[in-house]
Amino acid sequence: MDESPRVLVQDGFKDRQTRLAVRSAVVTVLDADLPQSYDRNVFNQTCDRVMDVMLGYASRGEKWVA
Repeated sequence: MDESPRVLVQDGFKDRQTRLAVRSAVVTVLDADLPQSYDRNVFNQTCDRVMDVMLGYASRGEKWVA
């Protein structure tokens, strides 16, 4: 899925609200098909790792976060 974001936010990774909105989207996508028995600690760690990768890309100007 190579979809362009609807709104591009320059340096959005620096804005707390934008980061929270992106994390919410990450949680929604990753949680969509998980069984109820999935370990929530592992899930939260996975979300944190995804956010770290995405914010790393954004801070280096390599990918968009919106």
